[in-house]
Amino acid sequence: MIALLVGGVGYIGYHLAGELARQGHRVVVLSRPGSVARRRRLAGGLRDMGARVVVGPVSGEMVARSGADAVYYLPGKPGGPRESVWEAHYGVLKRVLPGVEELGARLVYVSSIAVTADLLRAPPGSVAVEEERHLVGPGRPETFHSESKMEGERLTASYRGRWSIVRPGLVYGGRYGHFEWRLLRLACRFGLAPGSRWAPVVSVEGLARLLALAGEGRADRLWINAVEPRSMLQALRRYCGARIGLELGWLVGVGRIAGRGSVLRLAWSIVGRKNLFRSRHPGLLGEAELYSGEADEVG
Repeated sequence: MIALLVGGVGYIGYHLAGELARQGHRVVVLSRPGSVARRRRLAGGLRDMGARVVVGPVSGEMVARSGADAVYYLPGKPGGPRESVWEAHYGVLKRVLPGVEELGARLVYVSSIAVTADLLRAPPGSVAVEEERHLVGPGRPETFHSESKMEGERLTASYRGRWSIVRPGLVYGGRYGHFEWRLLRLACRFGLAPGSRWAPVVSVEGLARLLALAGEGRADRLWINAVEPRSMLQALRRYCGARIGLELGWLVGVGRIAGRGSVLRLAWSIVGRKNLFRSRHPGLLGEAELYSGEADEVG
């Protein structure tokens, strides 16, 4: 299989490329020049594992040239001006979709757990799973992030070919982690696990395995909450052996009054409602080693 990673010079893209390469697939990464210039180490790491990094305008023509069997759409922007967030989650996808259609490739769209959170608006303490029908729920988007991710999902689901939508929780673990996770690992060295028991998480290694399954056709026409059955505090304790959990979920409360382009508003929309996120597809999560059949207690 030839797998094309659009926006793959990033945290998730690096680990997904590694997983696909280990399975014997050919990996092509399509990225804008600016992304490669800012992330030279990541681009170098991708090339070291055998991925071909193509730098240029992200367009349908470039996608069609790749000859890909599966196209992964990975760009993610948690906050910022509405125009730039929409461009990342929807605008670029609209430009590359004609190339996906020309190839007849499978399309895998990486969305966000914020979509589930904003659509369902489940009562505090309740379990939130994917809606039974795609993008049907009583809620509304709290942020530009979830608003544009929803439209990216709609565009993906309008594709007449084979598609999957994966909604990750907060991603942790592995090399080239986000700045926040590097800070958390530093705290772990002192035995501290700061976080929230209501924050849904997913390991980047497990997410990569789930995305690989989707690229193989195991999740066609499904939208999936990619979350572990444990909280952020529990995940940190398992990940780095921290002994003391510091509940900091109350801090996200300020996000309720922040602007729709604020990362704090996004954090509140996911964590502040105090829901447990699960999936209707535990079999797929189990294959990706994200679900063992039993959820940890929240506390």
